[in-house]
Order: sequence, then structure tokens, then C-alpha cells
Amino acid sequence: MRNTTLMLAAVAVASLAAGAALAQPPAQTPEQRQAAFKAADKNNDGKLSKEEFVATLPEQFKQYADQAFDGRDANKDGSISMEEFTAPMARRGGQ
Repeated sequence: MRNTTLMLAAVAVASLAAGAALAQPPAQTPEQRQAAFKAADKNNDGKLSKEEFVATLPEQFKQYADQAFDGRDANKDGSISMEEFTAPMARRGGQ
């Protein structure tokens, strides 16, 4: 019984890890991140409003838009600069 429980737990952990790996967006080059930022900056003011930022999110992540925006708005000025936009991606191993 204990071995079965341990095996089921191991399978569950492996499944979660595989799902998390699939949920990660593909790596982007710095140039691709800059292009994504510029495409999202609809009014060309060099920063993303919350509305512009939310438009960059895949539909399944829009429910987390407030958290994602607040997490990236490091200086809490109500907008996201290029540096704030790319910082989380750079920490994941990008440049």
C-alpha cells in the first residue's frame, strides 16, 4: 500500500513538472522582447499602460493581469518601462 501511494505521488509530481514546462513561453532574444514591447505600446509613449500590458497576455493568463502588472511595475508609477517588461524574462535566463 505504501509503495503504491509513493508511486502515485511520484507520477503526480512528474505530471505537474511536465505541465509547468509546457506552460513556459519559449525563450526570446532581447530583440524579440523589444519588438514585443514596441508592438504593445500602441500610443508610442515608451511605456505600457495596464491596458496595453493586458493585451500582451494570452487569454488563459488574463485573470492574473493585475498581479502580473503590479509585479512588473517595479517603481509603482502605473506603467511598465522596457526594463520592467523584460526584467522577468532576463531573470529566467534571457539576456
